[in-house]
Amino acid sequence: GLHPWPGAETRLGGQRTKVHVTRVLEREGCHGAPGELVRVSERGLEVACGEGLVAIVEAQLDGKKRVPASQLANGLRLVPGARLGT
Repeated sequence: GLHPWPGAETRLGGQRTKVHVTRVLEREGCHGAPGELVRVSERGLEVACGEGLVAIVEAQLDGKKRVPASQLANGLRLVPGARLGT
């Protein structure tokens, strides 16, 4: 559990992104397809799952430093409805 490998990654804004910190959110009435960005807030990127939401709290673009996900979303101009993994 202390070794960072294999880790998790996805594509945000067409760029490979390593996901460092996440948090499970329990929210009723989440309307979004799995992998769809539901909300961008200071807490991170809230992404729809099969059931509920997961918040990406910290992430890192390929070749860049690790940053809060909300800062990453601002730089990539991500808006609700964007899809992760594409």
